[in-house]
Amino acid sequence: DFFSLGGHSLSATRLAARIRSSFGVELPLASLFSSPSVAALARELEGIQGATETSLPAPTPRREDERALLSYSQERMWFLHQLQPDSSAYHMPEALELTGPLDIEALEAALHWLVSRHTVLRLAVPASRDGHPVPVLQPAAPRVLTVEHLEPDASATTLTAHLRHEAARPFAMAEGPLYRFRLWQLTPQRHVLLLVFHHLLVDGTSLSVLLRELAEAYLAFTQDSLPALAPVDLSWADVAVWQRTPRLQEREDRQREYWVRQLADAPRLLQLPTDKPRPSVLTGKGGSIEGQQLSPARTQALRAFCREHGVTPFMALQATFAGLLHRYSGQEEVCVGVPVSGRTHPATEDVVG
Repeated sequence: DFFSLGGHSLSATRLAARIRSSFGVELPLASLFSSPSVAALARELEGIQGATETSLPAPTPRREDERALLSYSQERMWFLHQLQPDSSAYHMPEALELTGPLDIEALEAALHWLVSRHTVLRLAVPASRDGHPVPVLQPAAPRVLTVEHLEPDASATTLTAHLRHEAARPFAMAEGPLYRFRLWQLTPQRHVLLLVFHHLLVDGTSLSVLLRELAEAYLAFTQDSLPALAPVDLSWADVAVWQRTPRLQEREDRQREYWVRQLADAPRLLQLPTDKPRPSVLTGKGGSIEGQQLSPARTQALRAFCREHGVTPFMALQATFAGLLHRYSGQEEVCVGVPVSGRTHPATEDVVG
């Protein structure tokens, strides 16, 4: 059973993409939930195979003379930055506490190697005269890691203040770089590394790839050798060109038309009885609740409930959240946005961008 083995919404999406690529059919996610075993899934595929031909061509490296473009999601990130250049809403920080001896020069070399390896990390995006984004690749700086020493007795509050300041500091979209790497040395045996990227460069999947490669590269440089990772086959720019091919455009147009119809009568505003008036201009400075965890007993009960009803924990928690919004707003319909990977072909699964 797919979900009993740890499957979830994101892995289900990846599985559907691989089925589309291998069998040339569009398997609805609902079929995966209703037929989560290999045998049941095979029967589902037998029933729909040949009905429609929906396999997508694989992205390929673009020609050297083909100009770089932003992907559609990168264009959205660029546009939002033009509206609110000082906002940190689309910053992606990742903080790591490192214990034990640390080779700072090897860490610098590993980070520099990552920036050289993945061209998207060297991206800056100024605007053309007519107001369109123009992606430009910058050379990697001689050093990419900033090291700062903190007193060993520095409080957790002080360190948290440093982390939050660096995570929120605006990026210069037109000049770059759109990343920041900073290391705080508390003692020779304790360090905190902060990686901050603008969302235009990476998503959650990209961040996982970068962290995995950073660990491998750091180990190699501590041993005075080069990382043995395979060369990068596809870049963000290759995927951006692929998105604009006729087959992909046709698919995107169908999906956009569907969602325009579905959301035609959607509520424009959620009427919550807030304790403060809604600001006239969006600031992104609302409060947040951090570190909330379910108890082991409640987590186990949630998983049992999900197995019984054939849903993922995300689906159950999303429904719970929507019910909470209904309770406080009184609205029968609410719109809740959630992030998606947007990786519709298996070849894009490990692309950093």
